[in-house]
Amino acid sequence: MNFNRATILISILLIIIIGMIVGCGDDDSITDIGPNTGTIGISPNPSSINAPWSIAGPDEYTNSGNGDATLRDVPAGEYTLTWGEVEGWVTPPDSPRTLTLDAGSIVWFSGSVYVEVSDPGTVIVNPEPDNLSANWVLSLPSGVNVPGSGDSTLVEMPVGIYEITWVAEDGYNTPSATPTELVANGEIVFNGTYIPGSLPGTIEIVVIPEGLEAGWVLTRPDDSTIEGIGYTILEDMSPGRHWLEWLPVQDWNEPAPNPASFVLFSNAHVTIQSEYLNMFATIDGGSFQMGDIDSLYAAADEWPRHSVSITNPFEIGTSEVTQAQYQQVMGYNPSSDQDDSSFPVTNVSWYNAVEFCNALSLQEGRTPAYSINGTDVSWNQAVDGYRLPTEAEWEYVCRAGGQSDFCFGDLSNEVCNDLELGNYAWYCSASLSRTRHASKLPNDFGVYGMHGNVWEWCWDWYSDYSEDAQTDPIGPGIGQTKVVRGGSYLNRSVGCRSSNRASAMPNEDDTRNSTKGFRVIRQ
Repeated sequence: MNFNRATILISILLIIIIGMIVGCGDDDSITDIGPNTGTIGISPNPSSINAPWSIAGPDEYTNSGNGDATLRDVPAGEYTLTWGEVEGWVTPPDSPRTLTLDAGSIVWFSGSVYVEVSDPGTVIVNPEPDNLSANWVLSLPSGVNVPGSGDSTLVEMPVGIYEITWVAEDGYNTPSATPTELVANGEIVFNGTYIPGSLPGTIEIVVIPEGLEAGWVLTRPDDSTIEGIGYTILEDMSPGRHWLEWLPVQDWNEPAPNPASFVLFSNAHVTIQSEYLNMFATIDGGSFQMGDIDSLYAAADEWPRHSVSITNPFEIGTSEVTQAQYQQVMGYNPSSDQDDSSFPVTNVSWYNAVEFCNALSLQEGRTPAYSINGTDVSWNQAVDGYRLPTEAEWEYVCRAGGQSDFCFGDLSNEVCNDLELGNYAWYCSASLSRTRHASKLPNDFGVYGMHGNVWEWCWDWYSDYSEDAQTDPIGPGIGQTKVVRGGSYLNRSVGCRSSNRASAMPNEDDTRNSTKGFRVIRQ
């Protein structure tokens, strides 16, 4: 019995020892390296995506595969690994990558990170001047650094914080930069201006009209700021890109663009001249013929033409209420196109417009013109608060003392190539304009954009005209739709005539779109 037990134990030990010997002889460990060869480890990150790769080395060596891999007994020398594309992931920016394998050693192709794509965006790198082809290093949200030079547009980039480092160039001042966040489907631009030399310069700030006490903030290349008011000369200013932001002045529209960006070169003088536009035009009383005759272009609701007298002077906005103004008063911007805060506010209902008037009145210490009880709105004409123009006031201002189709004359083409109208209006699918209307003309009352740009809400309920003469008409007491006037950037020329009329439901659901805005009046 004891003999049998001993025999069994000895047999078991022999089996274990033999197994160990066999196992050692068949070991696949990456440490088994020949005298003139080495081992390459490949480890994409994250390993779960099983990313494809291909590798090329000395003696025409090539290989390819997916995911983690160990290549043993490969000849020593230089190897280049290229990561393949994985749907839904951004390929590591350090691909292809080259490493040197020494005889008897191990190298790892690791640390390269695939980033999952979730509504990727675009990163634009724009060093100036272009002929310098300046070098830079872009830090990605993953922590990977991507070097480059000159102008570059990187697409399908993951969302997150990006930071750029501009590389020093001989004879130039190196630009500074701040981290910037790329949002889903967004775009960020890194502008870097290399300024030759380092001698200080002078910046002259000029405000029009002369004497207007307009405040401003100047941001220097090192992100420090200088604040001031009106005309100023700044000496001993460091070269580089500056940003000048004009601050709001009551009853004046800020210059556009705002802020303005400019470059001060070494030992140079720069003059920045910006014009504020009066936010309101004073309109005296008078009489005019409202509507159109039964002409080729007139719709039935534009006639009969009838005499209207405006007896009370008022002030009207020289442009539509801007997105910036609406944001400042109401605390939000409803507009669908928010590329520039100086654009007219859109996506506003008639009720939104009267609410804005009351809020602005309270902000400036005026008595609100409207009493609002749900959808029931009444107008107190005796107070000084902001309000919408009546339809008659709107047409009186639009005509600016004339009786033609437009403030400047009659219609020459009913479609989209009325050249004279193009001097005054954004129409026929033109882009929505800046409130400044920098390339457009005002009418003879000094008011911009009454033809085209956006339809403008009026106070009146929509109704047919009467042939009777009227004094300061305010429209019917009840109705279904409110009057809108002027046409929009989507209308043909015939739709932008002074007498053209349209209407829309005053509630939000039916009227909030990119073609409707408003301007305000005050007594």
